[in-house]
Amino acid sequence: MTERTTEKAVPRSMEKIRYRLQITTLTPLHVGSGVAMQEGMDFIAHDKWLWVAHQGKLMEAILAEAEKKVGNLAAAAEAITDMTLYELRDAGWLRNEHFDLDKHLFRYRLQGKTSTTDKRGRLAAQMKDVYGQPYVPGSTLKGALRSVLLRAAAEQDQNAPLISRWRRGRGFDGRFAAQELEQRHFVPANVERRDVPNYDLWRAVQVTDSGKPEESDGLHLGHALVFPTKSGGERGIVIDLEIIPAGTTFTAELRIDPWLFYSPEAAKLGFLPQHLAQFDRRLVRTVVNDSRKRLMEEITYFQSRSNQPNFQRPIYHLDQVADVYTKLQKNEMVMQIGKGPGWQSKTIGRVLVERLNQQEFDAFVTDFDMGRGYWTQDRPLPFTRQIVSEWGVVDAPMGWVKIGLEPVK
Repeated sequence: MTERTTEKAVPRSMEKIRYRLQITTLTPLHVGSGVAMQEGMDFIAHDKWLWVAHQGKLMEAILAEAEKKVGNLAAAAEAITDMTLYELRDAGWLRNEHFDLDKHLFRYRLQGKTSTTDKRGRLAAQMKDVYGQPYVPGSTLKGALRSVLLRAAAEQDQNAPLISRWRRGRGFDGRFAAQELEQRHFVPANVERRDVPNYDLWRAVQVTDSGKPEESDGLHLGHALVFPTKSGGERGIVIDLEIIPAGTTFTAELRIDPWLFYSPEAAKLGFLPQHLAQFDRRLVRTVVNDSRKRLMEEITYFQSRSNQPNFQRPIYHLDQVADVYTKLQKNEMVMQIGKGPGWQSKTIGRVLVERLNQQEFDAFVTDFDMGRGYWTQDRPLPFTRQIVSEWGVVDAPMGWVKIGLEPVK
């Protein structure tokens, strides 16, 4: 393995630098677990609520009742096998007295109903801990911060290429499109390609999962509306999901191994040994600059469509986020995370649009199947926005949070 050289030896006695992160949602947030819960199997609509089943305990209770009624366990199991929650309710096995959270047959409930009328809804689940409490994954926060720093580096990067064309079968693999750019800025130059993952500077930064929300009224049922459609329609598909409401606060921790500040490559990002105690200020400044651009992009987008009634509330909420932005303390920043921010917040998209000439842009769209003939340089991505509708009211863009950093001594 190639040894990584440093300008200065890292003090062996130096412990990890720790920061407390206080994360407050400014608009509804959804960080998906990747699970789509099925209506009738995982949850049931009852008395103006969606009840999410504790399937093991619920079926155990129903099976015990069925056994008493039919006389033996085998017959009881056969009687309820393959029945949906609705069928169990219609057959009298699932009754009103079961819909009591204190009985622990249901994990929790969400006020409202799905966007479907055929009792076949799907509900995108929020990431939760083993106790059923929502949290913000450290990987989500770290990925968002890493993307911001990569965009900032790309804006100053005059080298080529900005885009890596790694083949995948007959096409190019978009998952590795930023790989060469990342290596230029996050990996020491003398590291061999096979060792790159081990020497990415962001391995020195760890972000913990947050704890459970502080003083929260729990999860809400939300509907992510896609506006507008690619065909020009005003409203597209509706995605039912669990959301963390605005005004919810979480606490996590960011930890840094000191060697991040002792690499020659780190110096290009402004991470020098003498700056170790100022990491939070530099990180906050970079994120604040990026979020200003992001906010302006979104406000401009919605204001250009302000004559459409469905965009009035989103403009109001973005103005509220902008007001928070103007009042940030020196250790605070705002940014978008989770579902909803889209392509621009997770990539170097803004830089690509500004830097590529027409020929390079056309090749990029074609190579990565970005919508040839539809996406042009004067038509910014994303084409659409996801707006949360809560309890039937078209409301807010998703994923805006305020994050405060405090050194832990």
